[in-house]
Amino acid sequence: MSDLEAFAVKVLQTIEDVRRGCYFPEAVMEPVMLSMDITEEEAIKALSYCIDQGWLSVKGRNPKFFLRPGYVAAFPVIISQKGLEFLKQFKVGGESF
Repeated sequence: MSDLEAFAVKVLQTIEDVRRGCYFPEAVMEPVMLSMDITEEEAIKALSYCIDQGWLSVKGRNPKFFLRPGYVAAFPVIISQKGLEFLKQFKVGGESF
């Protein structure tokens, strides 16, 4: 597993944890970035990787608008079914990060 993939998985796991306490998808990324102490550039790389893997749903949204400094904290995060299935393998005896 590459460093970028491992980092993206950590971000995805944190998104899932924060998302459970947030009703609005656009209110998730800022707490994720603060709790992980990551920069906007790191968040953009991780989100781009998650989108490329199909772990985040961007239907009806233009991710390019949000995937830039100053806007990434408002990215409306919705984990796709593929992303949820991927996360399940880490919660049931899978590799943990």
